[in-house]
Amino acid sequence: MRLNINLNEELGIRIWSFPMRYQPTDLPQRSHIGEKWTRYQLRSLQIILHATHGLVSGAPTFFRRAFGDTEEEFENLLLYPHHFIFNRDWYEAMAGKPQLDDYLVRMSRLSKSDRIELLCLLSSSGPGQFENLKANASNGNLKSVLSHYVPSRDGG
Repeated sequence: MRLNINLNEELGIRIWSFPMRYQPTDLPQRSHIGEKWTRYQLRSLQIILHATHGLVSGAPTFFRRAFGDTEEEFENLLLYPHHFIFNRDWYEAMAGKPQLDDYLVRMSRLSKSDRIELLCLLSSSGPGQFENLKANASNGNLKSVLSHYVPSRDGG
């Protein structure tokens, strides 16, 4: 997708992408998870694509907003709590900003191995069980950030 955006900028054209999840034909359920992905990241990408209606516009500004400008920004977005992704404007520019800011501070305290553990924890269960993940976290920094992943009672 990033290559398409670069070509759009370089050549002054408009290439659109329609990313799809790889699904082996011999696996009837949509349960395949590639070795470089986690269940949580795939769900995060689905939420981002939901906002774009499955299409990735060739507009560089739109792409950067939806997916980040670098691989690191993209990976960070995929790790956001899902309600932050789904309601990004609310959390980035409205009343939810203090909550996002707190999350980003807590995330900045995580080591690379902590982030891997966080993805494993989040991928091990559904959102309804996220509240219980603190018991399995190996340190206080992980326990601290996990509170942001617990869906609120009002569905947020």
